Amino acid sequence: MNKLFSATMMLALLSSPATAGMLTDYYTSFYSFGDSLTDDGKLGPGVLQAPSLNGRFSNGPTYAEHIEELFISSGLDTGNLALGGATAGDINANPAPPLNTFNGQIGVFQHSLATNTPLPTPPADPPKSAGPAPGTNPLVSVLFGGNDIFQGLDPLDAADDVTDGIRSIAAINRSLFDDFFVPNLPLGFDPVFGFSATLFNDQLANNISLLRLEGFNVIEFNTQAVFDELVDDIINGGTLFGITGAGPCRESFAIPGDSCLDAGIDPNTLLLNDRVHPNGVVHQVWGDRAIAAIETATVPTVGTLPLMLSVLIVLGFTRLRRRAQPIGVTKAPII
Repeated sequence: MNKLFSATMMLALLSSPATAGMLTDYYTSFYSFGDSLTDDGKLGPGVLQAPSLNGRFSNGPTYAEHIEELFISSGLDTGNLALGGATAGDINANPAPPLNTFNGQIGVFQHSLATNTPLPTPPADPPKSAGPAPGTNPLVSVLFGGNDIFQGLDPLDAADDVTDGIRSIAAINRSLFDDFFVPNLPLGFDPVFGFSATLFNDQLANNISLLRLEGFNVIEFNTQAVFDELVDDIINGGTLFGITGAGPCRESFAIPGDSCLDAGIDPNTLLLNDRVHPNGVVHQVWGDRAIAAIETATVPTVGTLPLMLSVLIVLGFTRLRRRAQPIGVTKAPII
């Protein structure tokens, strides 16, 4: 095996795509904290207006539920603490404590861990029989900030509250809770909200850099990129995702009134279900992109191990052949 062939083999191996392992090969559980963009239907059926699905602020499962499904199908524990209207800070005009703030959700989670008390589930789902079982490497998703901005609170403070909450989760058990998935805020179609969301996102990115210096593994996710992808598809006729209009289907899930359903329009053809909440197709795309981002950020280190071993084997075999070559024997040229 000559140098040219060895180099060719190495190049082929290094340029071959490494197969990333499944998310659940790396993480042992998944827990979500957040607001209506993550809420799995805790308000229950009949509270929100159609096209809400069983109390969700969407007509389908949220992005976090799509991630959860991977863990559930693998027999791993999940928990969703998110509640519509929740804020990152402790000030909130929306009722329903304790889940209406990030610290409140953390308190419920910590109590469940300490007492083996089941985490809250939506009324439409069967209750859990035991407390959280995080295993040895849990992944925690955190998405807040929108309601702080809607209530006129400082977006920079909200971003600080998110990172302080992450530290509080880690403080429960630092040897366990150090892996976090943190989407930023979509900018939306309201210029005022978009300006505040930009301030929030910039501060959050700076804070995440500090968290990494503190030893946390934080996977950032650009939520706006998902919406940009979908808007581009709308401009091109909705050929990829079937969404042909920006929406919304109705003014608000919380306010009765006319909706796209009254006109016989499928809400999945509109980007938004109401002025701020995306439809189930958007959440599906968001979930798919989130899963890919998490796997790219964490699992390829496992998936590339066989690749590196293959390269080492090739190098080792080449050296053995060189040592075994008899002295004084000239190899015929390869042409």
